[in-house]
Amino acid sequence: MTGLLRGALPCIAVALPVAGLVRRYLFVLAGHVVGLFVPAAGSGSAADTPGGAVPRPRRDAAPARVRPVRPSA
Repeated sequence: MTGLLRGALPCIAVALPVAGLVRRYLFVLAGHVVGLFVPAAGSGSAADTPGGAVPRPRRDAAPARVRPVRPSA
């Protein structure tokens, strides 16, 4: 029985991390496949807007004035 355990422990020790990596890879791959068809919400990508153009924030004609800081006495 102990010989069986001695033979199985290295296999288990190698198989568990490998299984975790394969599982992570499959989840990442599935996420990419889903991302091809479903645009991310709020990402600002061209697929989010009906015309395909990404709306840009409007800039004010005059920049905000910065008050100079007076040194404290």
